[in-house]
Amino acid sequence: LNVIGVVVHPPIDAGGNLDLFYDRLEKIPLPLLENMPYQSWDDFQEFFDTTRSNVSNELGICFDIPHSYITNGDNFLDLPKEVLDHIKSKNGYIHISGGTREEDKHCPSLTEGDMPFSEVKTFLREISFRGTITMELAPRNLQEIEKILHSYAMMLNVANRRKHQFMVRIKTPFIMKKISKLSKPITS
Repeated sequence: LNVIGVVVHPPIDAGGNLDLFYDRLEKIPLPLLENMPYQSWDDFQEFFDTTRSNVSNELGICFDIPHSYITNGDNFLDLPKEVLDHIKSKNGYIHISGGTREEDKHCPSLTEGDMPFSEVKTFLREISFRGTITMELAPRNLQEIEKILHSYAMMLNVANRRKHQFMVRIKTPFIMKKISKLSKPITS
């Protein structure tokens, strides 16, 4: 499967079975611990350090930008050094989607919500990001596919993949035409 890593959320409740959690992490090639909404960076760092001391395999970090936006507001891209070091490595891993300061809506990336995309773009370029970005989306209907394609083109621009971005923009009207045919009821 050529798995790069597996994003892992912390156990939901404080009374969760941590031994089972650690045991399962041991079976994953590169667990990527994800920052959660309303989790301070100090709490995340403590969870990361504790987890690292209880498992033998390498751990990585999944920086969930919308989660940080909810938790840290305007300072959502001010990361602790260790998190930033993980993100800047070739194994850097990021989740991104559209949402608000109150809710991680998984909307088509940055086409909806109030997260300032220009700041995200500047941040990624300033750190010379070379890892993996996952657009973590939950489309609500077929028409949102156009927004998803637009979001994908925006991310290709950030990655300086102009040729690919151009192709997505050229193909989008044709894809949407096919989708509109799929969404029409079939009549006999």
